[in-house]
Amino acid sequence: MLTPAAILNAKIAIYTLLISIGIPDKWIQNNTTSTSIKSERKHTSKEIKDKQTYYIYDLLKYIRRRVESIDNKEEDELQGMTLALLMAVTTRRMSEISRAALQIDSNICAQFVLHTDICKIEGQKVTLTIKKAKDTTISPVKWFKQWWKFQESRSNNGKILQWDGTRGKPASDDKCLQLAQMIIKAADLPYKERIKELRAATITKMIDKGLPIPVINAWSIHSDTAKTLQRYYY
Repeated sequence: MLTPAAILNAKIAIYTLLISIGIPDKWIQNNTTSTSIKSERKHTSKEIKDKQTYYIYDLLKYIRRRVESIDNKEEDELQGMTLALLMAVTTRRMSEISRAALQIDSNICAQFVLHTDICKIEGQKVTLTIKKAKDTTISPVKWFKQWWKFQESRSNNGKILQWDGTRGKPASDDKCLQLAQMIIKAADLPYKERIKELRAATITKMIDKGLPIPVINAWSIHSDTAKTLQRYYY
């Protein structure tokens, strides 16, 4: 017997086939088709949500333990911790974080501001203000400040946020992923190779805490927020 996920994928494939042969979308997307996939979506979402990949507390516990020796950490670990926390806290994709620039005059004790390449509906680019958390041991601000002691002189006035110490040049997206994965592996999390699960973990936790969906939509900036949240997080 097919699983709900397999049934849902089959229905999506049929929908794609109908579109490809010229059937109008409005003929396919109606109340009948919507009702027919509602059950599979519900069960599929349950299957995904129940995975251990959405349990983020193990990562935070690991970071709390490591903060005790933060002054003696090497560059790669400091950068990896910062990247993992930023991705978890902001729910942004790694490419968006790795390509962001720092607003130098915002880099004070309680916060810092990043300018991204993400465009709002109005056409303006998204600015992320990262503020100090109540629990400073897992605050991105604390880890970023420590990392910035190494990176500031190489940053070109904040334009270069990440660094590849092995090659002595600005870090690529792949290098940033490797650094964050290093932290995930060290924390012994079940999703050792899938950095995107940090984003999913935070969104799931926001839903579990009862935050309004419009707030989650605005914060996570999915390309199709309603469908994405309905399919994967409900």
